[in-house]
Amino acid sequence: MNLKMISAVTVLLLATGSSFCLADEPGQWQRRHIQVQGEGKVNAVPDIAILYLECTQDGMALDQITTQVRQQMGKVLDAVKKAGVADKDLQTVSYNVQPKYTYKNGNAQPNGYRVANRIQAKIHDLGKVGHILSAAINAGANKVDGPNFDFENPQKLEQQALADAVENAAAKARVIAEAAHATLGPVLSVEQSGGPLYRPRPMMAARQAFAAAGAAPEPIEAGQQDFSATVTALFELR
Repeated sequence: MNLKMISAVTVLLLATGSSFCLADEPGQWQRRHIQVQGEGKVNAVPDIAILYLECTQDGMALDQITTQVRQQMGKVLDAVKKAGVADKDLQTVSYNVQPKYTYKNGNAQPNGYRVANRIQAKIHDLGKVGHILSAAINAGANKVDGPNFDFENPQKLEQQALADAVENAAAKARVIAEAAHATLGPVLSVEQSGGPLYRPRPMMAARQAFAAAGAAPEPIEAGQQDFSATVTALFELR
């Protein structure tokens, strides 16, 4: 390989984050190879949203506030069902009864109870998220967390990002092999690198029961999420 060729390939490797090995003499290396890194990214619009709806009451009489929370959550469930959430997409995630205390001179004195019932609502029609959120608050939900936008089948998008990353690595390897006047051989190994391909994106919209009661439906936009993948591939050079 002459000096100009070495310089051209060196610049290309620096630009692509790749490495390769060529033998000037037979037997110098058991196998000539090139190692490259490939990146893949898939953009997709979420197809489900998760809301967490909570009804909470404080009081001195446990039976009384338990009944209040049960009735309050019943109204919330009726409201979100009418707004479009199916029974199968509603799930109780926690039910807590917590004693409350006041402290005087270092001593704890009983001061009633707090009862909280929290459910999860999965929404498939993202156009209804704002309407369902407002319906829950209007029906008596004290707290709403979410929506968290996610995918019903994220594995399909993850696999597409990985496939794109492998294709990207192969394309880089072909360019470098051509610049080095070599022939690209078969892939010898491929390893996925990096962390999770994506993370569900929560919308920062924790809401205490506020002045939204009686207001217009909350404006909610799902936006897009990225599925990213990185692989390191080793190819034979001939």
